[in-house]
Amino acid sequence: MKDHELIYEEWKIPFYNSIHLGEGTILSEDKNGMFLKDGCGVYMLYQPDPIQCERWLRNLDPQAIEIMMILGNETKETVDKVFGFQNVSKCESFYWPFESIDPLASNLVFHHATLEDLPWIQAHYELLDQEEIKEYLQQKLICIATKNQKKIGFVGQHSEGSMGLLYVSEQFRHQGYAQELERFMIKRMLEQDLIPYADVFDNNKASIHLQQKIGMKRMEQPVFWVENS
Repeated sequence: MKDHELIYEEWKIPFYNSIHLGEGTILSEDKNGMFLKDGCGVYMLYQPDPIQCERWLRNLDPQAIEIMMILGNETKETVDKVFGFQNVSKCESFYWPFESIDPLASNLVFHHATLEDLPWIQAHYELLDQEEIKEYLQQKLICIATKNQKKIGFVGQHSEGSMGLLYVSEQFRHQGYAQELERFMIKRMLEQDLIPYADVFDNNKASIHLQQKIGMKRMEQPVFWVENS
């Protein structure tokens, strides 16, 4: 059974995971927010105070930013003012608010994906390029679920500490496997002393419904992902 619900300062969750993984370098912080650069090059920012947020950003060359996670509407307004990025995707964030999770109900078998699985994963996941997927495979961040030696799907953990990369083969959909894949990843992250959370595109209604059905809690603040290419 799940333990009592945990109370977090929600904005700290992605920063905690990055730092706990030994990947995050804090660039600026105060009691209200943090500016961090992850080991994979992702900038992560939350600072609702526009004056402080602008002060932090003025020290940064926008050309150095390839990918940036912006937490909260107030933070995004300041980033827009300072940098005016164009390629921005809005997400809803969900996190697992408990210390544990009930055992999996299915008899799926999980194993780490290898380079032999690269073509299959790349064919079904478009948000990472081939080299990025290779790096994830080398870091053992993607797991494949099988049943009776048939590939059911895969799920993974992004290098900055969120979970995602969820895919279920078409012939196995609508059978509860998406829930089991995500529950497996929640358990795996809890075992690493991480807080399981996921960023979901705000127009991905199916994934949002999945998070709610599993018992994930929606964060109050939206998340914005910038690709500054």
